[in-house]
Amino acid sequence: MNFYVLAGTRGQPALYALTLDNGAQASLGEMLTPLVEEVKAGDHVEFDAGYRPSEHEIVTLAPYELPAGMSVLMNSADAAALPALTPANLEEVGIRAIAAVEWNGIPPQFIAFQRVEARYVLRREPWRLMFAEGRFVRDDRPGLEIAQRVDAVFEDDTLYVVSWPKAHSILDLSMWIREATVSEMDEFFKHKKLSLAADFESEPLADTAVRRKIASITDSKVLDKCSVQSLRQYAAKFGVTLKISKGKIVLPSEKKEFKTVLGLLDEDLLSFEPTDERWVVNSKRRA
Repeated sequence: MNFYVLAGTRGQPALYALTLDNGAQASLGEMLTPLVEEVKAGDHVEFDAGYRPSEHEIVTLAPYELPAGMSVLMNSADAAALPALTPANLEEVGIRAIAAVEWNGIPPQFIAFQRVEARYVLRREPWRLMFAEGRFVRDDRPGLEIAQRVDAVFEDDTLYVVSWPKAHSILDLSMWIREATVSEMDEFFKHKKLSLAADFESEPLADTAVRRKIASITDSKVLDKCSVQSLRQYAAKFGVTLKISKGKIVLPSEKKEFKTVLGLLDEDLLSFEPTDERWVVNSKRRA
């Protein structure tokens, strides 16, 4: 198993070889290999934009291709030509992750990724004290801390995502997280069953979460499937008041109220009829 450092940004990645002594290389491989096997044998769920997996579920994206800037990791000869990470550039390159590659010809058997946050990059520190042989010694060398985990595994054409936020910070998963475009938002606000409050302004409300909600609502076509009255009656079960004017749902200008309406339209409110229990959910997986 060989190890590499991912630096730079998702749009402009830079790769460096992580050269280790024999003991460190063997130990790191022995630590990561069973973690990778656990991921591949874990509880897998296919990606669904409206579903947030539980703690032990692993999302699979397929078919998935590594970003062009990381394609060098698909060929051992190309990877062997990568420059090495050095103490001189460790603090400058902007380390984002490490990649562990198990070579098995071309392509590799698998690539495991671990997000390395800035606090795990040990910068040169003149007065760092490390414990060694019964006493603290001064050690100003830079270094990396490696955690006992993997955040994503790439094998064949499948990406196994253990932690979506960490994997997204390593690999650009934007295409898998659909957000409404400006024109889609305009079309949503013009829907025949919606109207806008007098002081409604879309720009201050249109954060990432709102754009994703609008994309999800648009894709589900819930406004075409449900009458305004049925939506109003369902909302009332949860203490949510929908303002109706001239047969249309009025989208409020206050952000919290606006997001509450979007949550209703995105089917975030769950009623379980046998017990009459009601829930607000943020994870949806179609039956």
